[in-house]
Amino acid sequence: MSKYILQGTPKNCMKTAMLTLIVTVTSIFPLIASQGDSIIVRVTPTLDPSSSPFVRYVFPAVTVSKNEIVPNETFGCTEYRIDRLVINRFQYWFDNYKSGQRDAKQFMSDIERDAIDTTLLSPNKIKSYVHVFCGLKKAKKVVVVDADNDGDFTNDTVFEFDTLTTEKQYLGDAIGLAPLVKVRYESFSKGKVVSKYAFRRIKPFDIAYNYRNDLDRRLTVYSVPIGSRTGEFRIGENLFKVAMMFSPEGHQEDYRKPYLRIQKAEKVYDIQEAPAQMGEIVVADSHAFKIVSCNWEGTELKLLYEGYQENRVGGMENNLVPTLEGKSLNHTLINIQTLLLGKRYVLLDFWGSWCGPCIRSMPALKTLHTQVDTTKIQFIGIDYEYNTAGQASAQVQLSRFKINWPQVAELSTAQAPSSFPVILSIKNYPTFLLISPEGKVVAREIGEDGLPKIVETLRKVDLMKKQ
Repeated sequence: MSKYILQGTPKNCMKTAMLTLIVTVTSIFPLIASQGDSIIVRVTPTLDPSSSPFVRYVFPAVTVSKNEIVPNETFGCTEYRIDRLVINRFQYWFDNYKSGQRDAKQFMSDIERDAIDTTLLSPNKIKSYVHVFCGLKKAKKVVVVDADNDGDFTNDTVFEFDTLTTEKQYLGDAIGLAPLVKVRYESFSKGKVVSKYAFRRIKPFDIAYNYRNDLDRRLTVYSVPIGSRTGEFRIGENLFKVAMMFSPEGHQEDYRKPYLRIQKAEKVYDIQEAPAQMGEIVVADSHAFKIVSCNWEGTELKLLYEGYQENRVGGMENNLVPTLEGKSLNHTLINIQTLLLGKRYVLLDFWGSWCGPCIRSMPALKTLHTQVDTTKIQFIGIDYEYNTAGQASAQVQLSRFKINWPQVAELSTAQAPSSFPVILSIKNYPTFLLISPEGKVVAREIGEDGLPKIVETLRKVDLMKKQ
């Protein structure tokens, strides 16, 4: 039994956390591809948990009956409980259905929604999850995962987290601090039960969960599914790399509905752009690829080459922005194209009253507004809220920081295909978009660290006031 005491400071904290999978590929197709050609990509997995071209999802462990398993060691904890980390999600649902914990209507809905192949479900209960021990020992939070799935916690690694110093550090995308655990679970294939392994990052703290009480909060453990696959393929003289992750809605490695990125090999993945899904088109260096299919195991990916496309419309750098029109918080119409016709740049600030980094950026944004030449650039805020109460809170923040430029109102419950966040693929807040008078996205930056980068671009295009 090994023991680790975890401490440190995360390099970067983001609002959402999400799992990561990257792809290794060998492709079989001509070096010179024409529009309409199919590309078959052989995918080989490798492990590289440090790579992260996707935002990661975090899953809370499933609380179970106190009598389900009695730990053979309590590790000096005064309070503890045993939870489940679900790995084989579909089998877990099936077992719950057979035991009466999931009704038939709900399970049939599961089958239809996720296209579950029932031939891959064992008729007998198998090890679709692993147990995790979580306890409190004075100022320490103790976490032990039964990684080998043998019901014995004493032969597994003991992780201790200092609750006084590390809890705040984990409230975000602190994946670098979370220990990596290789867990054994069972799957059903070709009529046989087979043992498989999966990798999970174990997070002792997070905020994306509704706790019953403070003790529940302190004893909840989270897992981040991790795997990595990297590789590249070629179109003519252009070398491309591919990144893929399994469906983030579930715990199981099911690649039939992958999230995908394609990029020129020498470039960095743009994690600000929403990853493409089945049937959608990925554009890399103006080359367009449609995602056609991928098998369950993720060993074969099929793409359709859509050809070379210049002047693509969208919200990424070098894209031409589509028609953008919305109503302000004061119900007046705001049309971005009209502002661009005046030969002015437009800086879009996507924010929300619920977003801490957005609010913290407001003083710097206000200062920046006094430093730019407002005859050459117009600031526009895009306030994204979940309800009208949020919009009222936004008005309070605008008054507090004396923000006087126009604000477009966006409600999550009324998102049309033409709304600003949807049409420009905004997934993270704050996000800053600088649009040139020609209607092209000059810069797209994310987070509090993104604003200084916007300032650098404003200097380059001579939009700052003369000293």
